[in-house]
Amino acid sequence: MSAGLVEVRRILTATPLARQHQLRVAGKATRRPKPIPWNDFDRQQFSPEARALALDAFKQIAIGEYGAVQMYAQLTAAMALAGLPLDLLTAAASICSDEARHADYALRMAAAIAGHDVPVSVDKEPLESPWRKEVTLETLDAAVLHVAAISETIACALIGACHERSSDATVGALHANLVADEVHHARFGWYYLSWRAPQWTQAERQRLADRMASNVVGIERRFWWGRDASATHEPAARALGVLESEGRRLAVREIMESEIVPALDSFGLGASHAWQKRLRGGNPRPPRGEHELD
Repeated sequence: MSAGLVEVRRILTATPLARQHQLRVAGKATRRPKPIPWNDFDRQQFSPEARALALDAFKQIAIGEYGAVQMYAQLTAAMALAGLPLDLLTAAASICSDEARHADYALRMAAAIAGHDVPVSVDKEPLESPWRKEVTLETLDAAVLHVAAISETIACALIGACHERSSDATVGALHANLVADEVHHARFGWYYLSWRAPQWTQAERQRLADRMASNVVGIERRFWWGRDASATHEPAARALGVLESEGRRLAVREIMESEIVPALDSFGLGASHAWQKRLRGGNPRPPRGEHELD
């Protein structure tokens, strides 16, 4: 973005985000987290194999959610420098606090499963690299498209599938909180695109479509593997919300075909063609890591 002054006006989008913004300005909370019964969790009810799989899942959630704090902070700052509508700014800023809370949930759940504190390591490079070059509206479009609209919608499907499997009260309440928030994060992405799409030139739309296609063709392959428990320990793993490979594939395929691809098509981005050309099957199964369990 060019140096100089940013013209700031009280502009709101013609989307439901405007109503949410007005509620925030009036000091009225739009959403409150539901209580999680942390003290009800008993790790000894679950086998070591089930705990190992669940621990790995919650560590990955913690890494992703913590990284999302930085991503949305950078996105909010860039949107502010671009003088975007205020309801987009407050929506993006509110997601930062949600993601930090989600990271806290995941780390606390990981500790409960392991029986001790479980730190995680977050790679800074992929979080910092998108913002090192000049940030334009096209940069923002791509970031919102991939991180909010596509990724958060997939997250809704995957966490929703975990929630359907989990029978433990603590894990179930945690997943319910995550899903409730991720729905709003995804809506932010789609509302942003509905605001921006009428402003795109044909060249801008085509460049975004090209970037979208490179993402969409690889989505099925990236989400191919879940966490598969042996037959003996599968019930305990499901109780902890562990999502197996077949369930993961089905959740991604269904959300892509029922919601994401049609929505992207409605913006003239040609997602159906990209999805038809997607890479089939998965990469080789990643090696199982070490888990901090006694």
